[in-house]
Amino acid sequence: MPAAPSAHGSAPALSLHGLRLLARDEATSRGWSPAPKLRTPREIASETIWKKWAETSISVNCTEQPLAEFLEGLRKAYGLETRIDPELDQDAHTVTFRVEDLAADQAVDLVLKMADLTWVVDANGTLWITTKDRVGELVPDSVSPIPASVSFTARMIRVEDTPPDAPRMAQRRATWMKDRTVSVTLANLPLREAIEKLAAAGGLKLYGWSDAAEEILSRAPIASLVGDNLPLDASLEQLLAPAGLALEFWASEGGGISTVEEVKHWEEFEVDAAKASVEMAKDKAALAARRVRIEGKVLTVRDVAAQLEAQLGEKVRVMPALEFCEATWEADGMEQAAGEVLDILAKDAPLVWGWLPEMDESDPKEGPYLIWLVDRQ
Repeated sequence: MPAAPSAHGSAPALSLHGLRLLARDEATSRGWSPAPKLRTPREIASETIWKKWAETSISVNCTEQPLAEFLEGLRKAYGLETRIDPELDQDAHTVTFRVEDLAADQAVDLVLKMADLTWVVDANGTLWITTKDRVGELVPDSVSPIPASVSFTARMIRVEDTPPDAPRMAQRRATWMKDRTVSVTLANLPLREAIEKLAAAGGLKLYGWSDAAEEILSRAPIASLVGDNLPLDASLEQLLAPAGLALEFWASEGGGISTVEEVKHWEEFEVDAAKASVEMAKDKAALAARRVRIEGKVLTVRDVAAQLEAQLGEKVRVMPALEFCEATWEADGMEQAAGEVLDILAKDAPLVWGWLPEMDESDPKEGPYLIWLVDRQ
């Protein structure tokens, strides 16, 4: 039925639109508010503990006092409870400190810094004194971890725009190494030191060593290399090859040292991944072409994902960080391609989307395909 004429004559033309970004003030006027950040039990406990320490002034005067005795004195005098990590060598730490009416958190923080120690609150509200490298083991993150397969798939989606015909690792290495020379005098050095000195002289960044490479290095013979204007690539090969090692060229100007077998495995993976990428691109294009109708006055990422899932009959995986995305949209039900909707989300959120199965690093293509909405990192 045609629209009724307006007071000025003809009826106004209907202006339909698909999904579009909603201004913050408009979303707020429609009753939207940002999702509150979830607080872990550890965060809640920490707030209470640190408040007490910050509001308690202490006075201490001690010289070479054992750490345990110092902390016990704070407990008795001020009611400030702490526990010492059982793995910490208490006998190795004493306290020499004098202060008058200073906030307890500031005072003890100074004491711990002088001893190269730290403190951390666990989910039960217990304050632990420990070394920095023990924090993760003593107080593991209380947030449910993301499965390794999900994290791996998310990383793949973030880099999936790499075209299937992108240069392989060997090609990138050859291009970067071309015409690079180095002048070095490496005489009777441990193999690791010789490799690192050669890399530094040639401007090659080494980001790490695989576990298998580390094992080889532990029993590798000494190495020597002397010369002027030596080809960097050939010189590196001269040091690596006899030990069964090779360079994995990861980035634009460096990589890591692995075994020859590990590098070969990665090169084979690159080939397989390129083939899979072609097929996945076809599948993604077919999904993107399917039509949907999104509706709502204020839509979050999760709202749009739910409508896509219902209309396409395909599972949509929303990564946890996007639950707190503060972008919102509106849509009036105009028919759109699913890919257009997803591209709008990607532009405004921002996020990246993919069409992949949940993958494991050792088994690159298993299980049903699903739509992934992944935060940009």
